Amino acid sequence: MKKAPQMSVVRRSQLIVSTLLVLGWWGPSACQPDPPPTQRQSPSTGATLPVSSHASQPAPEDGGPRKPSSRRCRPFCKIRGHCTYEASLNACIARDAADCRASRACRVTGLCTYQGHTCMGGSDDDCRASERCRDEGLCTFGPGAINVCMATKVEDCKASTACKDQGHCGLDGEICVAVATADCAASRGCREAGHCSLKRIGRLPNQKTRCAAVSDADCKASLTCKNEGNCAAFENRCAKAGGEPEDSKGR
Repeated sequence: MKKAPQMSVVRRSQLIVSTLLVLGWWGPSACQPDPPPTQRQSPSTGATLPVSSHASQPAPEDGGPRKPSSRRCRPFCKIRGHCTYEASLNACIARDAADCRASRACRVTGLCTYQGHTCMGGSDDDCRASERCRDEGLCTFGPGAINVCMATKVEDCKASTACKDQGHCGLDGEICVAVATADCAASRGCREAGHCSLKRIGRLPNQKTRCAAVSDADCKASLTCKNEGNCAAFENRCAKAGGEPEDSKGR
């Protein structure tokens, strides 16, 4: 009875880590550029002028993304919505909701809500509009310390690209995974690569299952058998008899 909550923590940790990896961002230090110079030269008079603590720009009238206030903030503006350098924090920060909604973090992972100079998850609507909802079934906002989009409904899993491509049509904790051989057999991975049977990863009962090629019959009906001659099951993949898949040689 004590193991179920622990499994949930593991699943949620996987969601947080995967969200950070998708964004190419790991921890606040990733948004801390080198400090800019404290002085600048006037282009008209040549006089030395102080640099303000932050160079915030008004949101564009056309609703487009705000331009970063400095070159140092350029990558963080596009990815995280942190478009303005704040000297007191030595960091690039978000100034308003417009920064967040124009960012890759919003588009891909649903981190669209402005709060405390950063962009965070805030609602199911943000999650449902994200690419990870479409691709992975992560369509529900996880409140509190989680603050990422997660899967909570089987119908979201079944509507995802991961279900169509990889057979990840069932719910396990807060993520979509393969849970039935029928889902594997109906997937693009089965038709193209022979991943038609349900296979458990590892030997522990709480480890995930996935679709894989576990028999020659899985492979013989696939396109990789027809086109490349990979017609025998080998280490959960389709390969030529007694060897590695044709497309993996020479790599």
